Amino acid sequence: MDAKVLEGINSSLELKDMNATLNDLKSFLEEKFTPVVPTPKPAEDADMGESAVAGITDFKIMAAPIGQAIVGGFSSVFVSELVDGFLVSQGVMVTGLVKIGAAVATLRWGKRILGKTGAMAAALLLTYDGARDILPIDQWATRGADAITGVVTTRGLGGNTMSAITQANKVADNYYPSISRRSG
Repeated sequence: MDAKVLEGINSSLELKDMNATLNDLKSFLEEKFTPVVPTPKPAEDADMGESAVAGITDFKIMAAPIGQAIVGGFSSVFVSELVDGFLVSQGVMVTGLVKIGAAVATLRWGKRILGKTGAMAAALLLTYDGARDILPIDQWATRGADAITGVVTTRGLGGNTMSAITQANKVADNYYPSISRRSG
């Protein structure tokens, strides 16, 4: 090989190595000496003292949001009862839509009183209550549970109005059809 060719190869290798070294040095210096100011992120569920009920909404038992359920549940039931009381002569479609509108208003303006988490809980429950007025969700849930268990409960969110005596009679009729009250 010619000496010029070897010298050219050496010079190109040195330049490549030098460029690689300079890039490594530049990235090292940027990494070590560029000031990085971390921006604190607020916790998503924290009310940060912005409301009168912030201490209550933070209450949890084994990560179950007890405080949110109490604040949001009470607020939504209170507003729902007010809507039902003021619009007693209106149909359930109207009261359902008003409750959903109240949920939107709670999200928009309720944070001042209930805090972020309390307002979210109240809006969620108001929306569900409004949907229950519009759609027969309770009947669907009761029928589904009855099909699975064979028992229509007298308690729970389904709002079943069957008395305990009627429930007991239904169970007896199902299990003892030969001595049913209706047959004899």
